[in-house]
Amino acid sequence: FVNAGIYVVEPRALAHIPPEGRFDMTDLVEALLRDRGVVVSFPVREYWLDIGKHADYARAQDDVAEGRLRPPYSSSRPPAPTALHASGDAGGLPQ
Repeated sequence: FVNAGIYVVEPRALAHIPPEGRFDMTDLVEALLRDRGVVVSFPVREYWLDIGKHADYARAQDDVAEGRLRPPYSSSRPPAPTALHASGDAGGLPQ
């Protein structure tokens, strides 16, 4: 798996981040789970390319231009998010 994506953080989760120094997102996730918090993930199974380097950005442009991307979902509904609980169990979000 790749730890990449867009993160949305509740304001109360910010209390787990030290005021100075480097702090990885994985450290925040671990801290929230340790404190019995709920972390929700939405797995990306579609095309994903880090475009932080110019060559990769150019590759993404080529991929779009050449039609190498498929529609994101095979059905009309996207996959449901998954909640990770302090126990480490994964399960669907409560409705």
